[in-house]
Amino acid sequence: MPPRVPPQWHSRLRMPPPSPLSGRPWPLSLVWSAPLSPRFEILSLVGGSISTSASLMCRLGRAVCRVAKVTERDRRHWDDRYRIRTPIRSEDVCLPGPFTDHADRFPTAGAALELACGTGAVSVWLAGRGLNVRGLDISEVAIAQARKLAQDNEVGHSCQFDVVDLDAGLPSGVQADVICCFHFRDRRLDRAIIDRLAPGGLLAISVLSEVGAPPGRYRAGRGELTDAFAELHRIAAGEGGGRAWLLASKIASE
Repeated sequence: MPPRVPPQWHSRLRMPPPSPLSGRPWPLSLVWSAPLSPRFEILSLVGGSISTSASLMCRLGRAVCRVAKVTERDRRHWDDRYRIRTPIRSEDVCLPGPFTDHADRFPTAGAALELACGTGAVSVWLAGRGLNVRGLDISEVAIAQARKLAQDNEVGHSCQFDVVDLDAGLPSGVQADVICCFHFRDRRLDRAIIDRLAPGGLLAISVLSEVGAPPGRYRAGRGELTDAFAELHRIAAGEGGGRAWLLASKIASE
């Protein structure tokens, strides 16, 4: 006869666990989840005893708390930086330097996505060109400034700015005809960026580089961008002086 499952577990269990009184190991096939906090859940494959599982859950809980603290620290850091910066003016709404010579490559309709959009200068430029733009950034201060900039330039109806922690991955959304990512590098997002591009879509990305600068945690190695996005059609690229950039398009399927 199967053991009685406590009522508070009913909504959490995928399969009923063995009785806690038996002390026998849990089968590897059992999958269950338990709440760590109002915001987090951990889904575990349990292959040891209940005491082992409890220890595992404690360690995972501490890890989640550390990640949450790092995210909040990053958010405060960028909020503080944007508070003391001079707000972007309408005359500063433009593409970053290396891309200005290729402005005519950017479409005049469709959907655009900007990662780490900051105060929204590029997003507003894209919206002014005729695109519907979604901008993402971890800083609430930057997002508030981006929304104001869009309103001041009369493209607020074409812009959506959201506070998003990209450390958690790329949020779901429609395929984009343009993806921009400037001064931000997270290698874990490379595959998601390629998949999010619509066939024929354009990627514009620039990052800190080790070429012409000392190595650093946030700097791309020589050739890193072109290697990471090798399956895209390269339109233009460059690296040097501590910067690397790439403009590429996704090959349309035949």
